[in-house]
Amino acid sequence: MLGASYLTPSVIANIETGRRDAEGKRRREVTVDELFVFAYALAAPLPALLLPLHDAQEVNVTPSTRVSIQAALRWVLSDVPPPTSDGRVQDAAAWNMQGTPIWRYQELWKLLDATTDFARLIDQLTDEEAVKGTDEERTTRLSRLREALDRELREVSIQLTTMQEQGVVLPPLTPRLAAELERIGHGTTDFRLPR
Repeated sequence: MLGASYLTPSVIANIETGRRDAEGKRRREVTVDELFVFAYALAAPLPALLLPLHDAQEVNVTPSTRVSIQAALRWVLSDVPPPTSDGRVQDAAAWNMQGTPIWRYQELWKLLDATTDFARLIDQLTDEEAVKGTDEERTTRLSRLREALDRELREVSIQLTTMQEQGVVLPPLTPRLAAELERIGHGTTDFRLPR
């Protein structure tokens, strides 16, 4: 299975059924690496494999800590710190420090989606102008779209710089996006795709 040849049908059956030995312990636990293999093979989000979303109202997040499925899911999705049985916040400072790279990526993806949308609209309008000739209304729309794109690009630039300063591994950017960032004067960091 995807390079994990040790995940034989009998091993998978032991995992799926939760078979227990004479002392009541599961015969086979799942490692994190295996969890990734299963999620990938099933085209499933990791939280769907971690939590019994269809089977229970509560789940044990530790052997002694039982919380609602909703609280556990919000934690797994990086929305809130680890839940406690009594609803207290658990180590918010550590949560914020560990969660920062995730939140930076989430914000970057939103910004990149917006820049892609604006660039697509600009391309469509530019193609329209080439076919139908220019008029004042299209020229004004094009100008506004370019201004909006530049605002989003400045936000992308800030986000990439902040991520780099915080030691977060930066994603490679497409040549077009790298060129657009250079056009608006994005700092000195080269975020182009690796050669």
